[in-house]
Amino acid sequence: MLLDPADLAPHDRAKAEADYTEALTIDPKFFQASNNRCITRAIIGADLKRARRDCLRAQEVNPK
Repeated sequence: MLLDPADLAPHDRAKAEADYTEALTIDPKFFQASNNRCITRAIIGADLKRARRDCLRAQEVNPK
């Protein structure tokens, strides 16, 4: 089970982003990792283009 990125303390968000990236390295179709990395990047104000790309990938993998 993955945590909701919005519930993470600010200092934990960078670690969460790294963890989601590692998970996607192992399984590029891991929907929750793409979705949560998108949300985490948006929350911390990281590269929003990359955040959007993650959101689009999550939709592509799991179009529900």
